[in-house]
Amino acid sequence: MDYGERHLYLRIADELKSRIMSGEFNEGDKLPSIPELARTKGTSRSTAADAIGVLVAEGLAVSRSGSGTYVRRKPQLQRLVRAWYRGNRSGSPFAAEMEAQGRRAAWDYASRTAQAPEPIRERLGLGQPTGDVPDVLRTEYLFSADGQPVMLSTSWEPLEITRGTPIAMPEEGPHAGRGVAERMLVIGHPIDGWRETVGA
Repeated sequence: MDYGERHLYLRIADELKSRIMSGEFNEGDKLPSIPELARTKGTSRSTAADAIGVLVAEGLAVSRSGSGTYVRRKPQLQRLVRAWYRGNRSGSPFAAEMEAQGRRAAWDYASRTAQAPEPIRERLGLGQPTGDVPDVLRTEYLFSADGQPVMLSTSWEPLEITRGTPIAMPEEGPHAGRGVAERMLVIGHPIDGWRETVGA
């Protein structure tokens, strides 16, 4: 593909995106076929296919083998409130937020003891490690709403605070799934501030 063809497939993709965004093509509508695009735009089939590929890659369209390419349903906006620990919520902050949105919350997790890496040690004020001795419980979460994954999260809890207490395992025991703030309060460690690093 030469330089001009490359720009042409992006221009074709941009034109189709504009037509989708303006409502000319609606959810479920069939987009022009690759041969039709090639013919109407005066280009090769591979350039037309690349233009359609851009729409599919950006989640605006879905290709169905032997049928064509269709405008994809716009995904529902997922509002995930940060600073969950303000106020007096009881139970899982994620579950409470999803319930407020009329959605069904669920999560999978895996917990294991570990030795915290340096950035985590600094944030938790752990000091220098002792050999290979684990000093945190690391829990990795996959949160879902209505059966669709919406968020990944990793928590680190110092074992010097939680070891031997009823909250040692975040998702097991009498306080399972209650959220960090509520669980820490059970053992006399109120949380008065937090810092989250969010990415997409």
